[in-house]
Amino acid sequence: MKKVDQRLTDEVAQLASDISGLDGRLTIAEGEIAQVRQDVDAYFAQHYRLTMSTQRTRYAFGELAEIRAVVTDVWGNPLPAVPAEQRPWVDFLTVWGQLKPGDGFVSRGGAGNRTISVRTNENGEARVLLRAENAEGFTDEEEDEVSGSLQTHHAATGFSLAETFINVNTPMEAKNNGAFAVMTQEYDRADSNGVRKYLDAFYLRNQYTVVPILPPIFTHRWKDYRTTVMAVATRDNDPTTPDHGRGISSIHITFRDWISPWFALQYLTIDDGLVGNYIERFRPNVSEDYAGTMTGVLTEIDDILVDKGILGKIKYLKNINVALDQMEVTAPPVFYNDLIHQVKTGIAMQQTLQGIQMVSGFGEQQVAMQALGDAYIASAAGEATTSGRVNQLEAQVSGMQNDVSDVKRRTTDLETSVAVVDQKADTIQQTGVELAGRVETVQSQVRNVEYFNVSDLNNQMNKLNQLWLQYGSTGPVG
Repeated sequence: MKKVDQRLTDEVAQLASDISGLDGRLTIAEGEIAQVRQDVDAYFAQHYRLTMSTQRTRYAFGELAEIRAVVTDVWGNPLPAVPAEQRPWVDFLTVWGQLKPGDGFVSRGGAGNRTISVRTNENGEARVLLRAENAEGFTDEEEDEVSGSLQTHHAATGFSLAETFINVNTPMEAKNNGAFAVMTQEYDRADSNGVRKYLDAFYLRNQYTVVPILPPIFTHRWKDYRTTVMAVATRDNDPTTPDHGRGISSIHITFRDWISPWFALQYLTIDDGLVGNYIERFRPNVSEDYAGTMTGVLTEIDDILVDKGILGKIKYLKNINVALDQMEVTAPPVFYNDLIHQVKTGIAMQQTLQGIQMVSGFGEQQVAMQALGDAYIASAAGEATTSGRVNQLEAQVSGMQNDVSDVKRRTTDLETSVAVVDQKADTIQQTGVELAGRVETVQSQVRNVEYFNVSDLNNQMNKLNQLWLQYGSTGPVG
């Protein structure tokens, strides 16, 4: 029994000794753990927890996706209150789209960038707005107008237009339920400058996909753009200060292109009402006057296209083309078919150059159509002038032909006169022969006179004088 007690006593003593050793080691471990905790706390004190969120992850083109980033400590606790200049910053980066700061937040970068730095507020929040790639260059007011139009309630679905575009499975469903038609009304509204400018700008940047050469590819599927937005929390925004990323997060957001299918399936269509209206407007301008007809038709087209926007002009020019094809005129002028072809050629040129006009400052003028119309009018006027000159030349030629006939007639008369003269010349020649014989007789008589005795004549004269004196004459004879 004593041996058992002794053994127990020895073991208890050994155990007490071991426990005493363990206490020492535990004290050392506790010290080491305290040091580790201190190091860990110091390490985590230099880092943040960064979380990102949005109200939803799918948006329609024209909407702004607000992204909220919240900076806390690594345990999720709010950061200590510090002066504004000492608050953390959040660097945002997107692989597609454009970022701009939320209202009231200090930022570095600017609207329209893929990267932007935003300082957190007193609650540790930083907010940015993400928009689709095509929205660069719009004012806040214009973006608000577009976003507001997309929030228009669509009675057929019970949702807004934007939600309808996102929720329906295919573009054809959006067309059939009338959502695209409501958007057409929004675009055509006279006071919807922001919506019109937004959609026109989208067309200018994507016109080869918005209006494909092949039939529309948007009938049975949507085209979605998925982008990743990343954020990095930093202590400050000074690039010269060595600093590492103290918190990283990312989020995925999708934008749906509803504009391309809306334009291809709904807006760029033939409207029979418009076509009939245009025919009634064009027909009264047709007359026998080419210049007047061309000017009248072009003036009507100008009036139709006033304040219609780029997409509107494309649509209305397409309907005008159909109206020109279908228009029938009673007793059309001879130039009618040529004039219609010329106007349609001008429309084709105008459609080709419309985008260039918008960026060169001539957006509201139908430059190509007007230039071509002026050229045709000038050509017609030149043709009329040439025709008049030809008529004058023909008159002159006819006069010359009359003159030639008169000359021929006079030549014939002259030939007759020459024959008469020849006959008279023969008569004169015969008379000359007779006169020559008479002259010969006279010459013979003269020669006889030359032989007359002059002295005998003087004797006879003396005798006559004596007789004259004898009978009382007053003077001698001769």
